[in-house]
Amino acid sequence: MYEPIEFGSSGGGAAGKQGAGGGTIFLNVTNLLEIDGALSADGANALPRGGGGSGGSVWVHCNIIKGFGKITANGGSSPQDTVHPYYHGGGGAGGRIAVYFTKNDTFSYFSYQAHGGQAKEGLENVENGGPGTVFLYHLVHTHRTLLIDNNGGKPLNKHINYAKLAEEGGKAWVMPESGIHHFAAQEHKFHFEELQIYGKAHLAIWPRAGNDTRNVSLFFKYMIGDRSGMVHIGDKQVMDLKRPEIDLPFSAQVYSGGFLGLAPYTEIHGVEIIVRGTLAYIQI
Repeated sequence: MYEPIEFGSSGGGAAGKQGAGGGTIFLNVTNLLEIDGALSADGANALPRGGGGSGGSVWVHCNIIKGFGKITANGGSSPQDTVHPYYHGGGGAGGRIAVYFTKNDTFSYFSYQAHGGQAKEGLENVENGGPGTVFLYHLVHTHRTLLIDNNGGKPLNKHINYAKLAEEGGKAWVMPESGIHHFAAQEHKFHFEELQIYGKAHLAIWPRAGNDTRNVSLFFKYMIGDRSGMVHIGDKQVMDLKRPEIDLPFSAQVYSGGFLGLAPYTEIHGVEIIVRGTLAYIQI
């Protein structure tokens, strides 16, 4: 998440039908990076009955970032098979983007995209690709932003079965490799100044190994969203947002052994909180 270097994986399906995974891009720019087009490590779309490729990685260091273009690591989509209309592949997952800069001169419509690929709507076992992650770091203000956006592609199941993680899809995962990065204090403390969730995106943290009893924490000062997304808090995971008041801009689901701390005054409008663990601080 913080220093993405992995290639995207190809989609599933018959040989020659799956979409290729996205590539990897690393740019270390001494002064100005100006993007008026697209800097892309997208996964490829599949042929009918194949799965889309997952997005790759884009990692940028620069002094000034400028322009009105976009940086993308989107997953590939799977088209409808007109001959066999009920045979479809799934969408590829979004990739990883990280941009480190000292000055942001981009126009307001400059965009960062790590969307999952689209799959055929309404089929029982065909999944949209889960979103990737966009990490933005202002080197002067030490401001860390995590952006999750799935462009309206929701998962088939809004719940997570932690006993069958290999079967989970449609969600963005923060993986254990990020937990040993210095931004996470090498202790799986995922702290950000800002979290943004849009487009029906779901965010979850991959659990520690079963014999590891230490907690994983997720914290952010500011939260922005369109009320369509969800954050999942699993066993031995803590999201403690204690402050005087909160207008919650996304849904939250707390599983057994998880902890969610909100404000004494928390406004819940257009979102839901599902609690099987601990919900703290709210005054009724």
